[in-house]
Amino acid sequence: MNISELLNPDGSLSITTATDQVSLVDLAGSGAGGESLQYEKEEVKSADTLDISSSGYITGNTGAQSTATDEEINEQGEYYYLGLTSKGNVLTAIANKP
Repeated sequence: MNISELLNPDGSLSITTATDQVSLVDLAGSGAGGESLQYEKEEVKSADTLDISSSGYITGNTGAQSTATDEEINEQGEYYYLGLTSKGNVLTAIANKP
């Protein structure tokens, strides 16, 4: 997790966080259909900025965005992909590839 702080000339503060989480699995467990998985990758990336007034009050957030992806290749070589994207706390895109 990355955290950065920006103190503005008027005394207000902006705190930005960014994360990137990845989970990789090779030849482990079984898939939803009972087949053995050859490869699976799940990743979530997110960022947001919290705005705080010079009086110390939270005034809102800006720049909220995130992506989540899930990729899988089973032992039959079939590839699956699901991707979700959001901006401003609203789902903006869905990608699905069987």
